Amino acid sequence: MLTARVSVAYRDDWTEAIGDFGIGGDIYTATLHRRRYMGLLRLYGDRVEEALALVHDADYHESVDVVGRTERSATVLVTAELTEETPFTVMLENGYMPLDPTVLRRGREYFDLIIRNRERLLKLVDRLEAVGEVAIERVVSDVELPAQPNPVAWSHLLDDLTDRQLEVLTLAVDRGYFSVPREVTLTDLASDLDLQKSTVGEHLQRALGHLAAFTVEGGSTPRRDSELRRGT
Repeated sequence: MLTARVSVAYRDDWTEAIGDFGIGGDIYTATLHRRRYMGLLRLYGDRVEEALALVHDADYHESVDVVGRTERSATVLVTAELTEETPFTVMLENGYMPLDPTVLRRGREYFDLIIRNRERLLKLVDRLEAVGEVAIERVVSDVELPAQPNPVAWSHLLDDLTDRQLEVLTLAVDRGYFSVPREVTLTDLASDLDLQKSTVGEHLQRALGHLAAFTVEGGSTPRRDSELRRGT
């Protein structure tokens, strides 16, 4: 058995278009029965209103209900009639097992799957290429179950991270800043982002501070400063 992470850029879809707005998100959970789809998703970023408009405008969505809202995020329940193939329908209708949540980053959908062998993984890639541009992000020769933090705590963490902090942290991971040995320097990251080295260092330190607090708390629901001051 394998655990694989596959990313798909679903062509001309809202999941691809929100990447142009710097919007990320997560599809917490979804169901599919005879092409009737229901999904609970969360979008976050400075341009979340524009992202919501794209979700509303998707032809296949029959209802889009905003069930939670903060200044920089929205939790949305959608229902749809999927008349055309999507990455999700390709997986479920061909016996694949995507694990929740599906991550939305930089205009791509990231799926973690439990797959029997590499042959089935390659067949999945072939099928997905009919609907979008596909990349195998990682493969592990074992069954890895993702740790599921408290969804409310995860939502709060993403609210605490600014778009710039998330951008710096993502680039640092992608470029190997945290690799041993380190593959790039803070100066390299600053050059890529066209920012001062000190500014990048501050953003990275603040992002890591949020992540460290979240990890130490074990993903439990965090208490806001305002709640602590009220003694709640």
